[in-house]
Amino acid sequence: MLKMTVVTSLKVPILAIFAILSAFYAPAAESPPAPTSKKYESGYDTMARIAADLYRALPSENRRGLVATPVLLQNVQTPYLEPGESSRNGTNSRAVYVSAALFEMLNYVAHAKAVDQVDHGFFAKAVNSLACENGDKGLPDLYPPTHPKAWAFNTMNWQLSNFNQMAAGLAAIEMAHHYLGHYQKYAVRAMPWTAALRRRV
Repeated sequence: MLKMTVVTSLKVPILAIFAILSAFYAPAAESPPAPTSKKYESGYDTMARIAADLYRALPSENRRGLVATPVLLQNVQTPYLEPGESSRNGTNSRAVYVSAALFEMLNYVAHAKAVDQVDHGFFAKAVNSLACENGDKGLPDLYPPTHPKAWAFNTMNWQLSNFNQMAAGLAAIEMAHHYLGHYQKYAVRAMPWTAALRRRV
């Protein structure tokens, strides 16, 4: 099974739920051009723009010490998402840490859900394919979409919308763990091994 590190012991706060619902009903952050190749327009930069918007919407006291955009871990091969802290130049910075494989997974799930509208049953096959991966070396063997409309404009517009919703929800929750004090309270108990992982950045 894929490993995506999250704080499982924490309850989602009301403010985070509000942020997620706002993101779900907001229009897509960007509209994809007509696809000329089979690649995704969404990724780290998309989540970074969404996170920056969420950051600007926070009260000033909640933004204090919080990094506006996620920190990308270049050396982590698994889908990774977690709040964390780093100390640079004597200042502690609170951030959300992510890996490139996280966006590979989010894009695949978002696309699979979109393709399911024209190829019913594809999402179930895609999820089963995802469940068979351990994620240690990325996600190379996922079940590919083959329907003629799998990469059509409308399908990819839905893919981007699905991606935006997931990225906004995840970013809002992880940021909330910082400004509501959850990370500071539970980090040592819930995530004792991740500091060494982040130091490799």
